[in-house]
Amino acid sequence: MKLTFDHQGRQLQLVKHPRFMTAYRQGEMSKSDLAASAWYFRHQGRMHSLKTDDDKEAIRRARDHLRAQVSEPDKFQQFLAQEKARKGVTLTTLATDWKSLRCPRPNGSVRTEKQIDAITPFLTSALLYWGERPAAGVKMPDLGKYAAWREANAKKGCSGKRSVDLELNTLSLVCQWAKADGRLDANPFAARPRFQEGAAVKHCHDFAPQSDEELHRLIGWFMESKDLRQVVAGGHLMFCALTGLRPGEPGALLVSPSEYQPGFVSTHQIEGASVTRIRLQRTKAGLNPGARVHPVLAEFLETWKTWLAIHVPKATHLFPDPDSDKPRPLVPVGLTRVSRLSRDLADAVAQLGLPNRHAHGMRAYYVRVRRSQGTDDSTIAAEIGHTGGSNLVARTYGDPGDMFGSGRYDWRAAQGEPCWATLRQQSGNVIALSVLG
Repeated sequence: MKLTFDHQGRQLQLVKHPRFMTAYRQGEMSKSDLAASAWYFRHQGRMHSLKTDDDKEAIRRARDHLRAQVSEPDKFQQFLAQEKARKGVTLTTLATDWKSLRCPRPNGSVRTEKQIDAITPFLTSALLYWGERPAAGVKMPDLGKYAAWREANAKKGCSGKRSVDLELNTLSLVCQWAKADGRLDANPFAARPRFQEGAAVKHCHDFAPQSDEELHRLIGWFMESKDLRQVVAGGHLMFCALTGLRPGEPGALLVSPSEYQPGFVSTHQIEGASVTRIRLQRTKAGLNPGARVHPVLAEFLETWKTWLAIHVPKATHLFPDPDSDKPRPLVPVGLTRVSRLSRDLADAVAQLGLPNRHAHGMRAYYVRVRRSQGTDDSTIAAEIGHTGGSNLVARTYGDPGDMFGSGRYDWRAAQGEPCWATLRQQSGNVIALSVLG
């Protein structure tokens, strides 16, 4: 049902207010009464309290307000102009304002730089299609057309549906804020469908090495490189696989840390057992600031520190950028899009003929090994700094299946030397540094 109001020979469409719809359907309000109340709320630009619980009194006040507005045509025309401008606001305009205000939520709280960086790529991609469209004119069929366009322009082998969901979600965040700010009457993306089925979503473990041999073969490609930066990238990735760190977290580790700095290694007696840990800096929640130094990690660190002292002697970070004039890590801590590692991994898998692998897949590989060793998901969640516990581990890294306690994975190559044996050869006969040194 559309409600209209005649003014100066023009027929204007009015918005309905849910408060009075029941009364109208029950015959307690006339169409003109409903139109009057609707006009009142439309003119205010947002849901405005009538300051009374009595419906008849509310209608009377609304009609009085309506008459006042009709009797002042200048105000009325000004309002119509504002409404026309509101309807013409494009998604680019809204998105630009939203970003300039630090991507606020509907309640006005702003997002962190890290959250903004995570949102920006999806917003940029979405605006290529939606940018010049008026936000108020977006209809449900338009979302299906966008999904078809996105699929037609997706990379080979990708459906583009996952991108559609993420990009529409970002536009919904923009319009959610715009509605709360009074710039839109409704969020056109609020009732969007989900285009990617949950079962079709790939998780981190799909992009992790599928065996210990593949891990050492993949990282070995980095270790054998003549480019020092690629060797450091390989060490960075290996450390993630051995500790479960996110790709941006090893960048905080220092070569010569003090007791409370990332990279400091200490040994403690816990329930009669000697436990060695290396201090970390987590980028999410800060849960569990240390990682257990298991025998394979200790072996890698000993070799790595020896190689680093010879080839990058001025390094202040455990995984430095050897091409930098100033001491800094190859991948700064907390960086969400580790493009350097991603590019190198893409080159490695292409030359080795392996499936697609992601830097974050090294974290998933750690989970796989620990499950193979019989460790329960709740313990693994604590080790990798997850605040969501075992349920989040199971959802993110998949059901362990027959992997649990199988002993098939332990970070060691089943045959031959580990991939970092190449670093020992490059280091010559230099005496190895102690991991506790």
